[in-house]
Amino acid sequence: MIHYIFLKIGLGGLEKRGDFLDNINHNTLLYPNYKIWNDDDIKNLIDTEYPEIKNRLYKMPYYYLVDIGRALILNKNDGFYCDMDIRINKLLPEDIDVLHSSYIYPSGKKILGNSLLKLPKDLYYPFIIYCLDEYDRLDKIDVYKTWKYRKLLQSVGGASLKRFCIKNKLKLDFNYYDYCDEDNTACILKVASNKKGYGK
Repeated sequence: MIHYIFLKIGLGGLEKRGDFLDNINHNTLLYPNYKIWNDDDIKNLIDTEYPEIKNRLYKMPYYYLVDIGRALILNKNDGFYCDMDIRINKLLPEDIDVLHSSYIYPSGKKILGNSLLKLPKDLYYPFIIYCLDEYDRLDKIDVYKTWKYRKLLQSVGGASLKRFCIKNKLKLDFNYYDYCDEDNTACILKVASNKKGYGK
């Protein structure tokens, strides 16, 4: 089962995002079962399933819930998380522990992303706590008060995921672009490099 998240963070209504809806329809050819989690769904999940960390979660900026919400959902449900700008072109391997995305920069450097996410079931909650602890740690460093996007990446995003996986000796060897296309990554890298062809 695929889990998607669409929160009210300034993207307009989902019904106006034909690109996202097209990708979801494309993915249902391989994975017909899916759920789109909205603001109320995530809030209800936190309030009912995570009372012990509810205050810590709500202390974060609201848009952080798009990232940390992935682990919150998967800790309580089977399946994997997928951003709405991803098209899955063939069935994902079931015999590897970690599914993740990759961002390829024009320099050829790869960084880990969490646009696609699956971890061993017993590690979702530890990852949630790790993200909360990282947020608290970075909150005390002055540069992150102005370097807000970097703070997101380092606390609940791909950089945090990579450190967590290394710490837990998880292999990060999923060949993402053999299975998926991702519009947002390609657009960002095209703008950054003024070239075509990045993102795959």
